[in-house]
Amino acid sequence: MNKQQFNQLGLSLTIIFISISFFVLALGWQKLPPQSPLFYSLPWGEKQLATSKSLVLLPFLSLMILGFNYGFARILKETGLLLTLTLWTAAIFSFLSFFTLIKIVLLII
Repeated sequence: MNKQQFNQLGLSLTIIFISISFFVLALGWQKLPPQSPLFYSLPWGEKQLATSKSLVLLPFLSLMILGFNYGFARILKETGLLLTLTLWTAAIFSFLSFFTLIKIVLLII
């Protein structure tokens, strides 16, 4: 696998995770309660809760990070290590955001 294919794999995985996240939200939107646990780093209780509409932040943040990282690498006209790092950082972030969303939705539904 050459570097271009490796970068394309990172970009493809990011887009797949973001797409599946939006799909999961669309499927379970009617079943979501008014509040959902989102802020797990806060103390247990009401401080962890956010409106269910806030769950859309997870895929949108992944999309924003992908756009920022890809744009940043393109501005610097770097096709080597920087592009690879930025694409795979976005892929890892989108996977973690997808995994968090799945855990929240499965907890609620």
